[in-house]
Amino acid sequence: MHVKWEPPNQSFYKLNSDEAACTTIGAAGYGGVIRDSNGNWIVGYTGSLKHTTSLHMELMGLLQGLRLAHLRQLTPSEVVVDAKELVDPRVTHTYREQNQVVDSMAKHDLMEYRGPSMLVF
Repeated sequence: MHVKWEPPNQSFYKLNSDEAACTTIGAAGYGGVIRDSNGNWIVGYTGSLKHTTSLHMELMGLLQGLRLAHLRQLTPSEVVVDAKELVDPRVTHTYREQNQVVDSMAKHDLMEYRGPSMLVF
């Protein structure tokens, strides 16, 4: 099978991200690149963590790429990863009225800002 990188649709950007792990030294890294519809490199990024899982690093690579795309206003974007576990979850839209519990939870910290932290119930 011969496969190669394909550019995104016209006027889109494409984010590719991946991870690498070395269990013998307990290190893992992620990397990604955002390119335009002509295949031109716009921005790339890398990062690393110790003692983590491949899935965690796939998620970190994707998250950091999405953050970078948002920060640089590189939208609309196509996102490509090679981790099936990342793309198989079913994500759907729901109305706020159907999502009242988590809407209330999101509003919880509006009155008491504690910085970039997360409260776990």
